[in-house]
Amino acid sequence: GDWKLSKPAVQGINPTLVAEMYYNANKLETLYSLLVVKNGYLIAEDYFNKGAVNQKDRVQSVTKSYTSALVGIALEEGCLSSVDQKMLDFFPELIGMITDLRKETITLRNMLEMRTGYPWEETHSDLWNGLLSGHYPPLIEKFPLVSDPGTKFHYSNLTSNWLGIILTKTCGMSLKEYAEKHLFMPLGVKAGEWGQDAVGNNNGCGDLHFSARDAAKFGLLYLNNGVYRGNQIVPE
Repeated sequence: GDWKLSKPAVQGINPTLVAEMYYNANKLETLYSLLVVKNGYLIAEDYFNKGAVNQKDRVQSVTKSYTSALVGIALEEGCLSSVDQKMLDFFPELIGMITDLRKETITLRNMLEMRTGYPWEETHSDLWNGLLSGHYPPLIEKFPLVSDPGTKFHYSNLTSNWLGIILTKTCGMSLKEYAEKHLFMPLGVKAGEWGQDAVGNNNGCGDLHFSARDAAKFGLLYLNNGVYRGNQIVPE
């Protein structure tokens, strides 16, 4: 009842190709679900390897897209004033500890674009261990920059975690609570567990659990410029 249904041919897709895709998908040992959505209609759906329609599985880096959407909502709601606010404005306890003054120029825009200059954690074991430590604000100082802020893209899990912490500080509730109020409930979805760091902040970079159907609604939201069932949920 949560999706409009149709058939591939009705929505202009060759049903034989869809059938072939599902035949091949059935051979994959790590796939739990596969949905096809076209023109707002669910036109194909199946589950594999003990997956099920109501099963909530962990989505990793797509969580970053939920976090960035929540930043957009927070800007609209007034928790944040601008994407040009400085990252360190939200971590005043670190101001006197910063030795690389380039870090003082990092903005929310840089963070959303992953152009902060911080490195990808998988490039060195020390960086990866820092990510796994669960203590994230101190790493703003401890982790070195590998490029000037705003100049180059470097995939960064920590950047999304810091964004999540900023939202928690400015919006006065946990990341999951804020998401439930402003994103999940308006979409009619129910998230499962959302992993936390060592002090209880939801991880902005990953560890969010959703069913396949509920995750697909987020994609549909973006296809429609932030509108779901006539409601502007994420600012365009």
